[in-house]
Amino acid sequence: MKPLSFIFLLLLSLQSCEKEKANENEQLLGSWLRTGATGTEPAAILIFSKNNGQYKLDFTSTGSPGPGYPATASTNYSLSKGVLSFGNYVAPASGMIIADSFKWVAKGKEFEIKLRHLLFYMSADYTVRYTKAN
Repeated sequence: MKPLSFIFLLLLSLQSCEKEKANENEQLLGSWLRTGATGTEPAAILIFSKNNGQYKLDFTSTGSPGPGYPATASTNYSLSKGVLSFGNYVAPASGMIIADSFKWVAKGKEFEIKLRHLLFYMSADYTVRYTKAN
């Protein structure tokens, strides 16, 4: 009986970890406006959504630093334990990118991130702030 109860508790804890991760991802769902330079591209608006069970990040990346860079980015994202990561939209085969500069200013309402983590511009090594629009 003891091994069975151990397995049950293990499965229950794994299920709660998945729910916690989903809840973190859902804190980002919606449109986010860059403050201080609202409407200025690239990445003026970030759209976090959920489609067919996948969490997606979309934004305009116009004016990218070189050939082969897309005008718009659409990629999967994950927010786990306060760490934002997303798929490399320029070279998808290279996996996920960790945006270690991401931090909540007001959880679920406002966050900061270095722009270079979104756009891959070496010259964009400065922090920008996004506020939730909806």
